[in-house]
Amino acid sequence: MKKIRIVFVILIFLLTYLLGLINYSEATFVNPQQRKVKFILSTDQLVTDQFYLNNKVDRSRLMVARNVDENYSNLFYFNQMTNQISKDIYKGLLENVNTTGQIDIATNYTIQVESTDDETLQAIYNEQVKPYIYDAFCAFILDNPQYYWIQYSGIDGEVIAEIDEQNKVMKLEQALLTISEVQESSQKEQFNSKLSEVVATITGDNIYDIAKAVHDYICTNVQGQTSSDEAISRTAYGALMNNKANSEGQSNLFVLLCREKGINAVAIRGKVSNQDEQWVAVYQEDMQKWYAVDVSLDNGTEDTSDYFMVGNNTEINGQKFSSTHVANVIAYVDQATVFKAPALTNVAYGEFDVTVEYSNTEPTKDNVIVTITANRNITEPEGWTLSADKKSIQKTYTENTTETVTITSENSETIEQEIVINNIDKQAPNVTVTYNPPAETPAQSVTVTLTADEEVQPIEGWELSEDRKVLTKVYNQNTTENVIVNDIASNSTEVSISINNINEGTFKCTVQYSETNPTNKDVTAFITADRELVVPEGWSIITNPKTVAKTYTENTQETVTVSDTEGNSTTVNINIQNIDKVAPILEVSYSTTELTNQSVVATIKSNEQLQQPEGWEITSDKLTISKTYTLNANETVKVSDLAGNVIEQNIVINNIDKEPPTLDINYQTSGNQVTVTITSNEQLQPVEGWNLSADALTLTKTYTEEMVDVIDVKDLAGNITEATIDIPDLSGNNVDINQVSPDGKNPNSDQTISPNKLPQAGVISIITFVAVLVVLSIVFYIKFRKYDYTRDMKKK
Repeated sequence: MKKIRIVFVILIFLLTYLLGLINYSEATFVNPQQRKVKFILSTDQLVTDQFYLNNKVDRSRLMVARNVDENYSNLFYFNQMTNQISKDIYKGLLENVNTTGQIDIATNYTIQVESTDDETLQAIYNEQVKPYIYDAFCAFILDNPQYYWIQYSGIDGEVIAEIDEQNKVMKLEQALLTISEVQESSQKEQFNSKLSEVVATITGDNIYDIAKAVHDYICTNVQGQTSSDEAISRTAYGALMNNKANSEGQSNLFVLLCREKGINAVAIRGKVSNQDEQWVAVYQEDMQKWYAVDVSLDNGTEDTSDYFMVGNNTEINGQKFSSTHVANVIAYVDQATVFKAPALTNVAYGEFDVTVEYSNTEPTKDNVIVTITANRNITEPEGWTLSADKKSIQKTYTENTTETVTITSENSETIEQEIVINNIDKQAPNVTVTYNPPAETPAQSVTVTLTADEEVQPIEGWELSEDRKVLTKVYNQNTTENVIVNDIASNSTEVSISINNINEGTFKCTVQYSETNPTNKDVTAFITADRELVVPEGWSIITNPKTVAKTYTENTQETVTVSDTEGNSTTVNINIQNIDKVAPILEVSYSTTELTNQSVVATIKSNEQLQQPEGWEITSDKLTISKTYTLNANETVKVSDLAGNVIEQNIVINNIDKEPPTLDINYQTSGNQVTVTITSNEQLQPVEGWNLSADALTLTKTYTEEMVDVIDVKDLAGNITEATIDIPDLSGNNVDINQVSPDGKNPNSDQTISPNKLPQAGVISIITFVAVLVVLSIVFYIKFRKYDYTRDMKKK
């Protein structure tokens, strides 16, 4: 009996302990100044979910940043990225190219934040994180067309950050990105095998011939597609394996085949006749020039190479290539970087071409040597010197010139090349000298001004004006010296300075001002001597007869003669330039006035330097202030110039919309068709395959077969609500209606758990455990005493 009671006690204890563990598992005992947040990359949704992040995620998955060899090839677009987030994501993708499903990419990037509330964090993520992730994807798929499945997949996933509440720091720790499981992902071996087969058929003795063989293979074997065709046609896989691809897929295959043959080729995105297209630039190492290839425009026309190895000025069908093809390498609307495409040469490969170099393009007093280099042998024009290899000519210019020279090849091809030289200056500056006060007026100090007829270089000890034409210096002793003034081209003029009207040994005066900083008030000048003064006209005696004062209501520069009571006199220069009683003139602009789900930056530009209002940022020149608004606002900001003049500026922002649309989905069955109507509380963007009403509030689509269709519905600001359309078996009579929650979130998405309630679970567990122990102790104590008493009675 006693053993049974002991076992029973142990079971009760274990049960209570397990209950406590369950409660503890839902508690988070972390530094209250730190928390984790999760950003949803595809839906712009921020989820504060400590339960998920601190208890359900294996901490070992928060990896340290990997060491990636940055010397791998084909980094044309990678090398243009400067943000560390972009580089981390790019490298993470490169290391996980053979992984589908969710991949982990570690980063260690911190951002200082003004506030740690969720709305501010979401705004910072949208503006300072997400665009750089888009940069990484764009650069990756352009640099690496061989990883077609990542391009096909697109961007989806989560970004996890740690928030330090106390220090207001957001530290990005991990990106969990989803690479879609597409059928073509499993065909890598077949893709690589066929790629090797095709590469073996590409032959040629030089870059041009090899690139031409690649061009001809695609034109012969790949059928063109439009941008509306299946997404795989955008990839090298679609071009190589399916023999169908649009301009993106064809150019990706072109780049891949060229690289396999050791040729440097780069994909370029942009507009072709105002349509989104992609073409290629091929690097000719021997000539160190880039040439363009648009294989998709040559495709479909027999034996046509109009767009093969062409330059900016190559005319095709009466239009220059640069006028029809405008590079704008961008893949995503919110992308941070507009990548630069390679700079193309002007003429097509093999055409007669020249380049011009100037020995100096800065202002100079020396001659300028012009060198013209051609891509083939040329003849010697009159007045020029031909090089020994007959590839370049040279001429020395002694004065500024604009002229056109005709360069002729040995095959009688000609190019008219304009020569423009406007930086030669062999004329010394003309400098005039003025003294204040003039030489015949006794003075305590003399200001010397040197005025030139052109810009001059600074001189040590002299103050150079903003237009670089005036030099000034204050002399306090009589002196004679020569000053050399150089213009920008280093031509020199020597100027003699002679000062002999400073009263050395006589009484001296000092000048002080009531205010030397910019002010919108009057300024009083004080002249103080070492003796009693006679009051100059317009001045007054302050309590001390050795000091006189005068109040100026506007900026003034004048010379005042000061005398003592014995008739000795000297001059004092008064210079007041800090009075400003005019309010600044402001100009307001906004980063965007269109509907947006991003923050809006208000910028105020002034015609004079400003003080920094609270909550605003100011530029180094103090002429511009800006503020980032994460919400709509209508407020008045008081703007002050340095002198304290105030003007009120109204800021109106009413185009921020960060709320996803609320949708109501209705189904109407008619025979074997179901018409789905999605009604929104705000205007929507068109959705492919759906009809949008004239007022942009309603989307309709008719379904004829059973399916589950998930679509992203965007409002005009770009906020997304995911709508799930569930069409049942149309052979039945009932249609299930799928509702979308009013907040626009997927009902199956992660739920937010309040971090304030989590620690209570552990406390409740402890209290429960203690209470159970106390009750059990009392019960067993009573039973034990009763048992002993009964046993004692039996003994008696």
